Amino acid sequence: MAMIVGGVASAAIAVAKGHSMPAVSSPQTIWIILAIAASGTLGNVILLRSMATPGLPAGVPLAIGAAYPLVATLLAWVFLAESIGARQLLGMLLVVAGVIAISI
Repeated sequence: MAMIVGGVASAAIAVAKGHSMPAVSSPQTIWIILAIAASGTLGNVILLRSMATPGLPAGVPLAIGAAYPLVATLLAWVFLAESIGARQLLGMLLVVAGVIAISI
């Protein structure tokens, strides 16, 4: 529900600033919207099931999920040739250390 509210609010702000909204008419656009909705739902289902796994502390899936900025940074470095500075490297190491510390 929060994602729907956020999307509506973002669209309202964009329209208020004078940005035009693309028409959702092509089948490709509709499939993209459905894929986004399905992937978000699937991700939440997997997260909730992993949190309910016997013997696995609930904090472990949350800590691993919180590492998505690390993955995004690495993907940007590989595919977009973005540079990674010392501050980003330190942050990435802290994230990995945090996930390891919670998993132990």
